[in-house]
Amino acid sequence: MKQPLTGFLWISIVLLVIIGTGCSKELSRAELKERINELLERADANMVFVEGGSFIMGNQPPNYKELVPTLVNNAHQHKVTLSDYYISKYETTLVDFQIFAQATNNYIAEINTEKIKGRSPKSPINRVSWEDANNYCQWLADLTGKPYRLPTEAEWEYAARSRGQDVKYATDDNTLKPAINTEPIEFLSWAASVDAYLPNPLGIYGMESGYAEWVSDWYSSDYFFHSPEKDPQGPAEGTEKVIRGAHKNRDQTFKYLYKRKSMEPIPRDHSFIGFRCAQSAI
Repeated sequence: MKQPLTGFLWISIVLLVIIGTGCSKELSRAELKERINELLERADANMVFVEGGSFIMGNQPPNYKELVPTLVNNAHQHKVTLSDYYISKYETTLVDFQIFAQATNNYIAEINTEKIKGRSPKSPINRVSWEDANNYCQWLADLTGKPYRLPTEAEWEYAARSRGQDVKYATDDNTLKPAINTEPIEFLSWAASVDAYLPNPLGIYGMESGYAEWVSDWYSSDYFFHSPEKDPQGPAEGTEKVIRGAHKNRDQTFKYLYKRKSMEPIPRDHSFIGFRCAQSAI
């Protein structure tokens, strides 16, 4: 897999950054470096500490399954114990991913402006592959020396459930209130700003609204039956990566936090998938 290097800071070419309004501006090397430094400060400030602990992972009380009868691959309840870690309070934004893309000559440097016209720079990025998401978090790690990475599936669920509480929605109060703690009923063609709706009790936004999110784990339908209790990382190999979280849709069953899907890690045109970074606690 391609891994971005820190040498991009000294590239001499002029890069085009599309800010999300349909406008563009040429950035000099110094301007790009300034944007990157601002991004790194944001990334660090946005990290929420999550105290580790034990919880029962998997589809909670049996009646929850009535909401989404197809939730067979997340039905097995099993004990998980996690170490302390950090997770970003926000999904990765359009503007931050574009800075990364320009700095590393990633494909989205030539993004189709029609797809982002009218979107806020603080809208979450979508249509990214697992590989791109992983490379973004690794890029942060390379630049800062801090252990940025994608969260594991267990870490994602533990944070969404505010340290493993028995809830079915990753909102402030375990309910869905359109336009308050989740998207309005009216269909939106893209997600609102990452801080548009109320966070969950840990102060984490968008784990119910926004887009579904890539996590680090390979997918296996029976992994929950034999996963280790301590800090599970997912299967050692596979063909698809796990996706957790809200699917941008008016149907409330798509907002159920136990929904679990998987996709191949390479294709980029997954319109409903974004991501956020985590960080190991040192």
